Amino acid sequence: GSASDNQSGQGTGSGTFTQDPYNIPNEHGRSSFDRTHAFRLSTVYLTPQLKNKAANWIAGSWQMSGIFSAVSGNPFTVFLGFDQAGVQQTAGQRPNLKPGYSQNPIIGEPNHWFDVNAFSVPAVGQFGNLGRSTLIGPGLTNLDFSMAKTVRVPKVSEQFAMQIRAEAFNIFNHTNLGLPQQTAIFAQVISGSGASAVSTGVPSPTAGQITNTTTSSRQIQLALKITF
Repeated sequence: GSASDNQSGQGTGSGTFTQDPYNIPNEHGRSSFDRTHAFRLSTVYLTPQLKNKAANWIAGSWQMSGIFSAVSGNPFTVFLGFDQAGVQQTAGQRPNLKPGYSQNPIIGEPNHWFDVNAFSVPAVGQFGNLGRSTLIGPGLTNLDFSMAKTVRVPKVSEQFAMQIRAEAFNIFNHTNLGLPQQTAIFAQVISGSGASAVSTGVPSPTAGQITNTTTSSRQIQLALKITF
């Protein structure tokens, strides 16, 4: 099952502020560090030693290892972006979810990870009805691979050996997106003045954009180790 709580103390995206301190049960949702699925596989394979010395130097006795990870995305919360409830606290206030829309209206594009049209601004003095941690961020897929070979040189000495090593991180150069950087999805608009002023909002043009990654691009490093 999924990990859940009323407030997550680590991770990002769920928020550490309570929308309504008089309605704590309404804060119950998935933990910000919860991942529904996590698959990791590590392997080690030693190529056989070949009788032909030249062929064995090229293809024999290599230790190959890899670590593959496939993990689903973290939950996160979208926020209203301003104090519509009139509680003198902007942080933690969430929008309304429009009828007919999923609580996880994911589009899946880096510039628009979620559909901001699924949400609306609550009436003045009201909290939004959207739950906490209802949206899911991008998953992660990664493969790290290494090859190592130890060659002994008895002509130099019995202890003399060389280890050749090659390592590739994120070998397929797969882009693993982070969470959206801006989860405050509305900018406040006030029409009228005085007692007749009405507070509404317009969608922020940058809401739902992802501008960071959780893994680096492909990196390859070579090493030579000599022992004697």
